[in-house]
Amino acid sequence: MEIELPKFLFHGSRVKNITQLRVSSNCHDSAHRDAVYLTESLNVASCYGTEIYTVELLGDPAFTLDVNGRLNPHMRFRVMEAMLSIDPDLDIDSLNAAKSADDIFEQVQTHFRQELQLNDTSLINHALLEHGIWMVFGYMHPMAVSGLQDRGIQYALLDVSKSNIISCNSYDSIWRRATDAERQKWRV
Repeated sequence: MEIELPKFLFHGSRVKNITQLRVSSNCHDSAHRDAVYLTESLNVASCYGTEIYTVELLGDPAFTLDVNGRLNPHMRFRVMEAMLSIDPDLDIDSLNAAKSADDIFEQVQTHFRQELQLNDTSLINHALLEHGIWMVFGYMHPMAVSGLQDRGIQYALLDVSKSNIISCNSYDSIWRRATDAERQKWRV
């Protein structure tokens, strides 16, 4: 099954005049930790700052990871290889039984906390990136959703070289130029 990604996403920031996105290592309360967070919703982007960047995705969708979807054999192998590169003592049978990447990540994080007394999920992103995965996306668990601020969907860009900033505008200027269909999509 081929992954279809939006061609453009929004990134909200308090920082003006960004020419290249940078992965932030202080996303401690974010679902996927160290990443650049993108969204399809103008309203969600505006929660993160007054500067709204329109970002074009340049990477091959085949190397993105839908954390909620069923893993195809190729992607399952990449994810398993990435997780085992962090800790070869992970329970391979248990990871193989997982239905989604999110299930795998949950098992790995539990292992980190219980066996290694480590509560740093950024290791997962670094391992995924080393194994060619440039973006993860999907819906978060209901307990992690923070309402308007993310609406539960995350696009976490791990490799900024797979993106290009197209424009930077204020929320108001984008809203004024938008079609009714675009406005409706952003409200949802």
